[in-house]
Amino acid sequence: MISTGEQVAGLFGVAGKGVAITGGGSGIGQALGMAFAAGGARVALLDVRPESLEASLALYAKGGLPATGVRCDVTDPAGVERAFAEAGGKIGRVDVLVNCAGITLWKPAEEHTTEEFRRVIEINLTGTFNCCQAAGRRMIPAGGGKIVNISSIRGFVGLPNGIAAYASSKGGINMLTRQLATEWGKHKINVNAIAPGMIRTPLSAFFVDSDVGKNYYLPRIMLGRCGETDDLVGTVLFLASGASDYVTGQIIAIDGGMLAAG
Repeated sequence: MISTGEQVAGLFGVAGKGVAITGGGSGIGQALGMAFAAGGARVALLDVRPESLEASLALYAKGGLPATGVRCDVTDPAGVERAFAEAGGKIGRVDVLVNCAGITLWKPAEEHTTEEFRRVIEINLTGTFNCCQAAGRRMIPAGGGKIVNISSIRGFVGLPNGIAAYASSKGGINMLTRQLATEWGKHKINVNAIAPGMIRTPLSAFFVDSDVGKNYYLPRIMLGRCGETDDLVGTVLFLASGASDYVTGQIIAIDGGMLAAG
């Protein structure tokens, strides 16, 4: 029975955990990494762009937050394996994986090329699988771990303007999350996802400030505002901590109530 403040703090704590974050060089991944580092975790930021890693690590250092960077192309299975080996060497082991790497393609479905569609799927969905697989291969012999995938409410409902490839990739992440949770539960690996709504990041700012964002999207958010990356932190920390030991296979919407409104 949990009955002391110390027990509560420990329940939600991430201190000492080895955390690998893909897409950690910017946006959501960067923000989540800072929160983990502030909580005492050993953080490895994985990103395909060395310049983004360098900028993120400088930002962390400015705030007195320790972290390490590893270049990782999530579409290259062999490269992912090397990156996870390097990350594990730097942070001890990978106890937690947060999959943030991804891209968006804004284009009407009838104008998508097959190559464009495949590229989004390759990075967002196949890349997530590659990283889950690399982490799972380490977590199984280690006796367990936590995986948090970044999906989107677009994995549940469509949007009038064109994001067919992106929405398809996020729907795939939802099912991948449930499948891996089903397969790996016996290994004490919790696999969950968050499904953000409209979150302001450098990648999404143009949409947030667009006519569609302001006139179509914002009025459908029950809390009446666009989300910020900090709005995602609490749920991800929960899913990475001991507080979520009996939670797996879930996709948690963090969308200001948009899905609830239909």
